Amino acid sequence: MSCNIFVLSNGVGEDTVAKFLIRHLLRLDPNLSISVFPLVKGVDYSDLPIAFKFMPEYLPSSGMTTRSISNFVRDTLSGGVSNIIKYVKSLKHSPRPDLAVIIGDPFLLFLGRKALKNVEIIFVSLFKSEIVSRHYFFEIPLLKKSLAVITRDAISAEKLKQKGVNALYFGNPMVDSIQIIDKLEFDKRNKVILLLPGSREYSYSTLKDMLSIVKEIKSKLPKVEVFCALSSNIDKSKVIGILKADSWNVTTEEEVITASNNKFSVKFVYGAFGNLLSISDVVISAAGTATEQSIGFGKPTLMFINSEMRKSVGQRWIKRQKILLGESISIFSINDKDNIVEEVKKLLTDEKYYKEKVDICKNYIEGKGSIEKIAKFILKSISENAHLNLKTS
Repeated sequence: MSCNIFVLSNGVGEDTVAKFLIRHLLRLDPNLSISVFPLVKGVDYSDLPIAFKFMPEYLPSSGMTTRSISNFVRDTLSGGVSNIIKYVKSLKHSPRPDLAVIIGDPFLLFLGRKALKNVEIIFVSLFKSEIVSRHYFFEIPLLKKSLAVITRDAISAEKLKQKGVNALYFGNPMVDSIQIIDKLEFDKRNKVILLLPGSREYSYSTLKDMLSIVKEIKSKLPKVEVFCALSSNIDKSKVIGILKADSWNVTTEEEVITASNNKFSVKFVYGAFGNLLSISDVVISAAGTATEQSIGFGKPTLMFINSEMRKSVGQRWIKRQKILLGESISIFSINDKDNIVEEVKKLLTDEKYYKEKVDICKNYIEGKGSIEKIAKFILKSISENAHLNLKTS
């Protein structure tokens, strides 16, 4: 069918889900015309036959503007307000779509609703969960106006239905937004630790601390292999600078940085998160979406938080993760270095303990196949509402 769809998103994780969803939509219906509007700089869409309608400015918080006061101040001083104004204007001045798919939080839904009056919206709610924080009273009318609200967990769907929202749950799409490709070889006989420093400005300081922890782990488990998955937002020259400042020998080849000393080496790889996750045994993470993806993939995951990350994401977000992810995640600070090392050692040497953790992770976040279900629901919604021209009353 011929249909013009706008896809709005506001973060690296949201962009990743958006990209996978768009790929499925086009596979199911190649005649769709899709335009993307990322609010912050996220993933590369250049390999998809779509229109890139808004070029976002750099924001220090990488889309976490409303998560803490410091983020709000830094983003405002860096042009965050003007970026939002330009974003809304871009939406308003673009040819009217038949449908908008908004992937993110209620703030983005608010912007989309302000800019796209009389356009039906399907809202994919990735951030907010009724498990940890109820929607504010003023957010409920926004949700009710949506054609559908697709939640990240079943409990949120049930709670929102009770409030009159057309809420649906197909599984967590973040778990289903992982691409696995073959990019590098490794010794399959050895256990693998995967480092996820994140995709935001704090990731550089986190990377330094992770390398310090890795040295301790390798002193106790010398045969363990270590990889690091780097987001496209992470500057390669800054990573190389950090490694050289820490006396690592550095070699680069396309999207792979190899850091070595006289004892072991670590490979830092761009664009291969899915592949690295599939081969890993334990994940040490300071990421947001990628942490939940790791858990959903059944990988025992330790979340590592240093002062820079704490300042960036805010204490409320950290508490939220503890509640939301429960037993599936172990959260440590930089002062817990010894405990991190011991936990990794136990996971990699105690098979019973490791299997218990894997089972907890697999059961905690479900989502495989959710992207295709959401894509089919969107197409079904377009078909069913075609006679209404997808306009709201």
